[in-house]
Amino acid sequence: MTVMSGAEIVAEYLAKEEVPFAVGLPGHSVMSVVHAIGSRGIKVMMARTEQGACHIADGYFKACGKPAVVFTTSGAGATNAALGTATAFIDSSAFVLITGDVPRKFAGNGNLQGLERGYLSDVNSVLRPLVKASWYVSTPEMLPATLHRAFKMATSGRPGPVHITIPSDVAAATADVIIPDPGKHKPRGRVRADPDELGKAAKLLVKAKRPVILAGGGVTMSGASRELRALAEHLGIPVVTSELGMGKGAIPEDHPLCAFYPGSPGSPSGNEITKKADLILAVGCRFTDFTSSSWIPGITFSIPPTKLVQIDIDPTEIAKDYPVEVGVVGDAKASLNDLLEIVKGLTKPRNYRNTPYFKELTELKKKFASDVSGLRNSKEVTQARFVTELRKALGRDAIIVSSTSYSAPVISQLFPVYGPRRHIASSGFSTMGYALPAAIGVKLARPDAQVVAVDGDGSFMFTASELATAMQNGIHLMLAIHNNKGFISVKDSMVHAFGSAFAVDPLTPDGKLYSPDFKKLAESYGCYSERITDVSDIQPALKRALSSKKTAVLEVMVEREFPKTGTKFWGHWEVPAYQPKKR
Repeated sequence: MTVMSGAEIVAEYLAKEEVPFAVGLPGHSVMSVVHAIGSRGIKVMMARTEQGACHIADGYFKACGKPAVVFTTSGAGATNAALGTATAFIDSSAFVLITGDVPRKFAGNGNLQGLERGYLSDVNSVLRPLVKASWYVSTPEMLPATLHRAFKMATSGRPGPVHITIPSDVAAATADVIIPDPGKHKPRGRVRADPDELGKAAKLLVKAKRPVILAGGGVTMSGASRELRALAEHLGIPVVTSELGMGKGAIPEDHPLCAFYPGSPGSPSGNEITKKADLILAVGCRFTDFTSSSWIPGITFSIPPTKLVQIDIDPTEIAKDYPVEVGVVGDAKASLNDLLEIVKGLTKPRNYRNTPYFKELTELKKKFASDVSGLRNSKEVTQARFVTELRKALGRDAIIVSSTSYSAPVISQLFPVYGPRRHIASSGFSTMGYALPAAIGVKLARPDAQVVAVDGDGSFMFTASELATAMQNGIHLMLAIHNNKGFISVKDSMVHAFGSAFAVDPLTPDGKLYSPDFKKLAESYGCYSERITDVSDIQPALKRALSSKKTAVLEVMVEREFPKTGTKFWGHWEVPAYQPKKR
């Protein structure tokens, strides 16, 4: 046993855990912990916002599957991390959040940054709904066990962020402790599914006339893309993927069996194939409102009469939205591998390319390509045209990162990716300001990859200061800002619903549109920067930005008037709205 301060205990455990970096903003209540981590030789990164720090760790995990540490001070620092933590939680992305807190002896006395009145020092209650687990450490002796539980919880089963509060006097106090070996405090192996249930699923798959595989983010998180593809090819089953998150790319999007996306914005191939399926095998998919067309029968899914076989690591997801014929709890990779072996025993590989079903899929995909060709080839600078040109300029293994608003559906629908962990987005929480800091995390995980963040002007301004983080750390990524001078996706929705819109156009008192000069803003940070105003500018600007060997920012002046603003939508997304009275 060794006598160490609470802060040193944290640092020693993180070193044993081989934590890649800790990122955040220090403050008085967490400074002992941050100093100990840095003194131990662990990389400490200074973000510019606590939200941004969480997104950096989130992007890192989505790109490589390893958790980083986020640190914040108490009070405002901890609560500023709430949005980034919630974003990761909804997307099943993991990191360990360490927040400082007021000294125990001052709790309730009105100490600076203490969250109190009805309860003492209670930031844990603020963050508890946003994490898999939350601990308040009241003595340094509690830290070794708390730390290994935190990392185990974050990465086992369905991943997610976890939270530890360490009061400043606990960080300063000493204890005689043993630092646990992380390897002896974690489960090994994968959760294998019940073979009898997999046997039932296999028989249903083999007998089905119009089967479809629906792959969600769980396939990517589990590393199951190879198994997914092998099962699909053996039986000749079309594969659709959840579009706005990690499911996209689970199968290469130029694979002949890729049917693209169900739901909204979706695709005609994805919706027609799933709507008419007699069996759907859903793996690691949450059946969100976007994926399921707000659960309205007959638009994207017809369950029942379509039979559903569902595989998920989280039993609460099984039959949450639709009744299942077979519900299988298990890791996606292990389950698909075992399912394939059973299927191989039931039938030989099928020559699917000559079947009417495959020909139907091929025609639907041609229709999709035709339907969006006008968007891709617009003569004006639109988001759709820029994303199309961006795909041409990047390598096959490039990683694209987006936030929300129009940038997200345009990228998810019109920017094909060819492998897992190459499409990173704030999918479930649709968080503004996600793209830039998440791309920093992605680049930290994949330093040799082309990493491009694409965001709208309104969303970018939430975390614009993270350009300083990228420049400070020599992170060479590219950011494209789709500048349509406003919150135009919301504007289009409001105009569609009510005929008019409010709080979406940034107008000055004399009625003129206001927009910052993002090119100059980027230059002030030291970034390479250009502004694109014409289609002919796009490819030369992309070439210069990608070869600049520094953080590069392209301000893309895109169309702001419907229908040139976004992309086409198939399926349905329901947003209830009142009908205004005529005056």
